[in-house]
Amino acid sequence: MSLRLPRLPRNVALVDKFGLPLIDFQRWWQKAVEGVENAVAAIEGSQADIDANAANLAAAEVSLASLDARLDAYDLLSLVLQDQGPAWAAATGTADRTTYATYTAPTISGPPTQAEVQAIANHVQVLSERLKALIDDLQANGALT
Repeated sequence: MSLRLPRLPRNVALVDKFGLPLIDFQRWWQKAVEGVENAVAAIEGSQADIDANAANLAAAEVSLASLDARLDAYDLLSLVLQDQGPAWAAATGTADRTTYATYTAPTISGPPTQAEVQAIANHVQVLSERLKALIDDLQANGALT
């Protein structure tokens, strides 16, 4: 944008015999002031656009940094998932996903009684059913291969 203000013509009187501005000078002055005001308004509008674009750019940079951090986390996770080691064979037997009370181990006498050994064996069976269900779920979700 080029600012082109009106030029004051030569040989035109600026003031009357009392020293007051003549109408031609007032008109010229009005055009000059309006030109300056319009130029300033255009500059202010351009500055507002620049400020808005700077704010949008800052927001985009924040979003990009957040996305970059998520991609870094994904890259790290993919490294963990790639190194899964040998595949697990599917467990056989009964899977159990029902609620149960945690096992509180009793004091074992020496030598252990048949009832104490049977209680341990029963709970090992419960734990193996829960472990099978857990392994099945992990394999189904792809967390365990």
